[in-house]
Amino acid sequence: MAAKNPLEAAVDGYAAIYNAGPDGFSVGGHSLRDPAALAELDGNPTVTNLERARWIARTFHNWDISSESELHTRRMLGEIYA
Repeated sequence: MAAKNPLEAAVDGYAAIYNAGPDGFSVGGHSLRDPAALAELDGNPTVTNLERARWIARTFHNWDISSESELHTRRMLGEIYA
């Protein structure tokens, strides 16, 4: 089973993002509390919080990602974690 994209499956934490992939943007990792560990991943990722990573994906790469409000509602319903 493929891992879920943290931009859709988590509300809080940090993401390692890369200038790569089919549309020039990919997500390479997620951590709730340790951005330094993400910075050590191969490929020299940019590490940012998930809210900012979602904004970049929506604004510059036209990814169809739920709004912050929708994600918080899904978390309260127990559909996603963190």
